[in-house]
Amino acid sequence: MVPCVSKALTLTYASNGPEQSVRGYAEKLFLDEIEIQTKGKIKVTAFWSNTLVSGNEILKAITDGVVDMGFINSNFYPKAMPFSNAITLNEFGPTTGANLVGVFQELYEKIPALREEYTRHKQIPVYFFATDCNAFASNRKLDDLSQLKGMKARASSRWKLADFKAMGATPVSVAWSECYMALQSGTVETILTSVESHHRGKLYEVAPYLWVWEKMWLGTPYVISMNEKKFKKLDKDLQEAIIRAGKIASEKFAKKFDADVKKEIADMEKAGTKVNYATDKDYDAWKNLPSIQGNAQTWLDEAKAAKLKDPEKVFGEIRAIVEKYLK
Repeated sequence: MVPCVSKALTLTYASNGPEQSVRGYAEKLFLDEIEIQTKGKIKVTAFWSNTLVSGNEILKAITDGVVDMGFINSNFYPKAMPFSNAITLNEFGPTTGANLVGVFQELYEKIPALREEYTRHKQIPVYFFATDCNAFASNRKLDDLSQLKGMKARASSRWKLADFKAMGATPVSVAWSECYMALQSGTVETILTSVESHHRGKLYEVAPYLWVWEKMWLGTPYVISMNEKKFKKLDKDLQEAIIRAGKIASEKFAKKFDADVKKEIADMEKAGTKVNYATDKDYDAWKNLPSIQGNAQTWLDEAKAAKLKDPEKVFGEIRAIVEKYLK
């Protein structure tokens, strides 16, 4: 008599990023850990680089059950995830692996309003990671914020675009997929994004000057979330294994993160990129921009107009936790 062998359950996963990248590695840490922690009872089929759904559609795709799990960047969903977007209003935050994982885990554990943004969309966040510090990729060397005046500058955050305007730069909104060509054509003269994104997008090929801001984080939690109905259908031991996999993968990510950042910069230098770093004077200049307080007030005004519950209280709680890790 042939013994009955139970078939592994297959979950689907959607990401807007490529598998072969530093971010892809961070995502795979979790996907592989699920199989380890469930002892092979669950396997994950991943769809990379928008091959199943595009980045700004992943939230809805998970809610609708089109995909079981997906990569969530709250920047794509300012109205659906307003409290998650408020995190990035803290211009400076932790930029080392352990502190980044720690701050995002604590924010979502201790502030119900953040977790409720996933609950409303019938999802459960199961893995937290992050990207590295910000940097400018430019067609000429930058070493002072005053040089941005008159330049066409791109960032993914509306708040950073407001900062650019306060500096006298011309804010330009360009889709990530178009950034390389925008730099190449001169539509954009400088782009502010994470070092990882510069490296992954090979922006250094068309913008050979990198101005690294080691203390300026992106402030956006990178989260893998799971369809709540799918999660709750699993046996309790498998639910616990997935949560455990998320925590273990976060720890593995944190240990490798700092070395990865150095390697990304070294790779770009080998390709001919000229790298310099922001100074304390630069940080002070950014902190004193009038847009810093203006952005926070704009967010609060919009939150009140949208009738969000206790926006000032939640904003204060977010800031307190971020500042704890920054110290």
